[in-house]
Amino acid sequence: MQNEYSLHFALALWSVILGAFLCSVYDIFRLFRLNKRQNNVVLFINDISFCLIATLCFMLLFFNLSHGRMRAYAFVLAVVGFLIWRFTVSYVVMNVMQRLFDFVSKCLNSAKMRVRKALALLSRRIYTRFYCRRSISAVYKLALKRKEDNNGKETDTQ
Repeated sequence: MQNEYSLHFALALWSVILGAFLCSVYDIFRLFRLNKRQNNVVLFINDISFCLIATLCFMLLFFNLSHGRMRAYAFVLAVVGFLIWRFTVSYVVMNVMQRLFDFVSKCLNSAKMRVRKALALLSRRIYTRFYCRRSISAVYKLALKRKEDNNGKETDTQ
């Protein structure tokens, strides 16, 4: 069995690592929030999931390294690890992800607009083709009717 000081040191070290790990998990959940039109139910489920993951991690940490006793310094060091990760790695990762999300959104919007324009053009062409056929056939029928009327008038006048 290890002496008490080494267990405290291990708990302190693992608390900082746990804080950084929890911040990286939180960053994964933050990726869902990049979409501005997010459903509140999904966000609520994400928040509850993060809380359950954090609780499970702290339970395992305290059970394994301090025999089930909760130490205040472990929570403080986990917060320190969380903040270190948040203001260093997380800042860079989230900026890159925001730019990537914006780029993909612009590409998808551009593709959506092109598809929308192509479908509008196609529908206009289809409508014009059927409308013209109908109009041409109506004009043709009218011309035939006039021709028949003119033929009938010519025979009456003779």
